[in-house]
Amino acid sequence: MNELEFLSFIIVILYVLFDTDAIPEYLGLIDKNWFKINDYNKFKQIGSIPLSYLEWLSSLFPNNFFLKLLSCSTCLIPWLVFLFNFLCNLNWKTIGYEILIVWVTYPLLRRIIKKLYE
Repeated sequence: MNELEFLSFIIVILYVLFDTDAIPEYLGLIDKNWFKINDYNKFKQIGSIPLSYLEWLSSLFPNNFFLKLLSCSTCLIPWLVFLFNFLCNLNWKTIGYEILIVWVTYPLLRRIIKKLYE
């Protein structure tokens, strides 16, 4: 896997995590009670604040570092880049650039998709 492919894969992961309901939908297939999917769906129906599933879960458990990390795209990007660099044996000298590329590209993708659906 080259750098462009792995950066694109990270951007897709971020989009699925933060901008779709894929995570609660798939987790709901496993067990709706254990992952609090029913509670999240109720919150979405009556809630005036649009929160992703991870943001909502992080608000339920505010002292959980792992959930805070997963609910913050800016915080998650360096960890994902480090992980994929490690797993794919890529060049560690370019890791700073790779983080910056994802930090810039992911919000651009969100804006483009938002404009397309307006």
